[in-house]
Amino acid sequence: TVIVVGETARAENFAYQGYTRDTNRFTRPFKVTYLNNVVSCGTATAVSVPCMFSRQSQAEFSRNEADNQQNILDIAQSAGADVLWIDNNSGCKNVCTRVPTINIDTKASELCDGKYCFDEALLAPLKYKLANLSQANTVIVLHMMGSHGPTYFKRYPEKFKQFSPTCDRSDIQNCSAEELVNTYDNTIAYSDFINAQVIEQLKALPANIDKQLLYVSD
Repeated sequence: TVIVVGETARAENFAYQGYTRDTNRFTRPFKVTYLNNVVSCGTATAVSVPCMFSRQSQAEFSRNEADNQQNILDIAQSAGADVLWIDNNSGCKNVCTRVPTINIDTKASELCDGKYCFDEALLAPLKYKLANLSQANTVIVLHMMGSHGPTYFKRYPEKFKQFSPTCDRSDIQNCSAEELVNTYDNTIAYSDFINAQVIEQLKALPANIDKQLLYVSD
């Protein structure tokens, strides 16, 4: 099971939700099941990600309580599953404290600028893990940089600039609405590409292995 945790992805910008732009062209060939009524627990990663993996509901969520309870990953690990968290964002906010974790190295490379990495950086450690499965049940979480603002233009490589003109600056208040929406939509489309690559990796596993992918944004 691969759980992809997205970042700041709004349903209204998904083609699956009826958006007029084709922001989901990469995953469409796989005939994914789209859940069209999902609400985040909050507008900050520090709230929404712990809530996502806790037993609490959105209405009753307490970060302090979540930090002092077992979460989904703890329970899966206690049940014998091999659990791995791979992070390309700002950390797991205590969700992965008790499970093995890989933090993507942001040193300058083809995929990283020394501070941030494109989400393609998640694919190599995922591929390695899938090639070295050791338990009957495995849970892998990929924590995306996704559509993290305000530097939306830094979330996707130049070749994925599907919509233009774009807002290629951090002071987004000085961009036009068109430029800002184009840049944000490019982040959604790029995340869709990453999800398609994850699906491809899962499909490459032997046919006798049950596999599933869940993508949900914080």
